[in-house]
Amino acid sequence: MIKLLLFAGSIALANGQRAEKSQASEKILVAANSEFALDLYAHLAKADENANLFFSPYSISNALLMVTEGARGETALEMGKVLGFPESLRRIGDDAQSIPWEMGKLRLGQSRLNELSGGKGASSPEQEELKKEETLLLEQWENLRVKIVESEEAEDLEGWLKTMKAEELLVNRLNKVRGKLDTLTLRIANAVWSDRSMEILEPWRKTVSDIYGTGVIQEADFLNQFEQERERINAWVEKKTEGQIKGLFPERSIKDSTRVVLANAIYFKGNWMEPFSEEDTNEEIFTLVSGEEVKVSLMRKNFDGSASYAAFNADGSLFKTPKMVPYKKSDRPQTYSDKNGFSMVEMPYQGGNVSMVVIAPNDPSGLGALENQISASNLDQWIKSLEHRKTHITLPKFKVNKSYRLDEVLSAMGMPTAFKRAKSDFSGISETEKIFIDVVFHKSFIEVNEKGTEAAAATGFGGAAGGLPKEIPFTPAFEANRPFIYLIRDRNSGAILFLGRVLNPNG
Repeated sequence: MIKLLLFAGSIALANGQRAEKSQASEKILVAANSEFALDLYAHLAKADENANLFFSPYSISNALLMVTEGARGETALEMGKVLGFPESLRRIGDDAQSIPWEMGKLRLGQSRLNELSGGKGASSPEQEELKKEETLLLEQWENLRVKIVESEEAEDLEGWLKTMKAEELLVNRLNKVRGKLDTLTLRIANAVWSDRSMEILEPWRKTVSDIYGTGVIQEADFLNQFEQERERINAWVEKKTEGQIKGLFPERSIKDSTRVVLANAIYFKGNWMEPFSEEDTNEEIFTLVSGEEVKVSLMRKNFDGSASYAAFNADGSLFKTPKMVPYKKSDRPQTYSDKNGFSMVEMPYQGGNVSMVVIAPNDPSGLGALENQISASNLDQWIKSLEHRKTHITLPKFKVNKSYRLDEVLSAMGMPTAFKRAKSDFSGISETEKIFIDVVFHKSFIEVNEKGTEAAAATGFGGAAGGLPKEIPFTPAFEANRPFIYLIRDRNSGAILFLGRVLNPNG
């Protein structure tokens, strides 16, 4: 049997004509991953309607993609459909029934997407210099804050204005440094263990090693020491994830009948490009789907340029949020979509390549309707509608550590044959053993908080003459003080790295 958790890897990006082909393949793979992500979300949400969700569709789909490389016939066909493969990847010819998908095209896309995890959190001379500059700017900023207080106490208006201007310039520089400083950590631990008695076919061995980055397939003795091997694999995963993922394989999940174990755990942590200030975090009301109110830690911040915002009507069409509104409130047009609508924000992490997208219904009871409406095509269109603009964002602090057993879910999604000993066909992995997928485990972790200092918040001031203006800029407010959906995405490719929902930040 195969024990499967997750898989992801990294290899160098090709160039020249091969790079152009891999870019097209990347788009196909990203679209497929998005279909899979939202389909899996729907099944998990239905399985436990009252639970917070958090998982990595990117990592799970990569694990299944690796196994699909060794699948044949109906088993491979079902897995490809669940993974969102388009009909354009269906093979034709004499051997199409045995190998139904053009896996080679997907490998090109995989080679590009694997760079998402390759080197995240790693240092470089450029990053080290940016860290030094950030530290220096923070020290200078702290000194300026002292001078501001001193000038206020001395009622030195000229000195106060001069220091405030210096602070504004310094904070703008600090924001630019932090925009280049990549502090994002994306740790993926992955490997393959095979029982010493099993003969693995060389083509599959080479593919998973070269394309999917598992390295050399490690030998294990599941037949005689399955419990010791389980502990060894768990210890390996814990070490690779900096101690964040423990006990990946629970007791009795690996048995003497196990022949291959594919293990992968993923850990993510990132700093906002514009951090929230802890001083602005307060215990406030969060309204649940039922209408019940609970107290949670809500972060608040006026995002001054890094965030993007969009609002939508109940049918998913874009609501045109005004840029300017009449000075008199009584003369203002509608500034938000109605009760059944929803809004969305995107907040980048430092480095700018990865961001969190948060989608919240205008009414707390509207999350179910939003979940029914979300699809890969709709989500893609909504994200394209986002606009960079000043936005007041309210978001709760929360921490999620989730563990899933996915074999029944994946079977229900349309790939039951892979889990049936009598019908499964993984003859592309081994011709001497009857392999089937026994269990699928997935663990993931995320923590969302203010993370960082308040230095990214610049103080702006100015004056105008000539009386009251007829129109003033409108700054929309996005409030996730109600249940919401969130995802973490790679902004360059559009790949969904993580997907989840928060029904109650308190867990």
